[in-house]
Amino acid sequence: MPYQDTEKQRLYYKNYNEMRSKRRKLDSAYKQSQNSLARERISKRRAEDPVGLAKELREQKRRKSHNLKVRVLTHYGLHGKLKCCWDCCNVTDVDMLSLDHIKDDGAKHRKTVKASGSTTYEWIRKYKFPKGFQTLCMNHQFKKRMLKAQRERESQ
Repeated sequence: MPYQDTEKQRLYYKNYNEMRSKRRKLDSAYKQSQNSLARERISKRRAEDPVGLAKELREQKRRKSHNLKVRVLTHYGLHGKLKCCWDCCNVTDVDMLSLDHIKDDGAKHRKTVKASGSTTYEWIRKYKFPKGFQTLCMNHQFKKRMLKAQRERESQ
């Protein structure tokens, strides 16, 4: 224990908590001022060049979505790499890879979380990369669906 005297310890924690709450207030005030400055800059840009701003914002959103997709597919890829999880498949092209629900419950999952496409990647990041997903190339997504249909036909 750093303090033998409990009164000193109480004062230390009181001061520490006061400092912390002041710092939090300053941080939130700073964030609010930065947000308002950003809004002002965007309003000014929108007035000057609305078409250019819209184009720039679309490109920025596209880049963010692409980077998130790469991050998610890498996380669920084979050994944490941007790669198809199917045995002996070497596909690493991000345009050919997609996210797969391991238990084939993708439709049910999309209905529950009301997400598809890039919003699914945002949901995964928000919920800290839950289990139950894998990265597959489009060929193996199709192959997995064919194998499932074949199993269902055989069981009837």
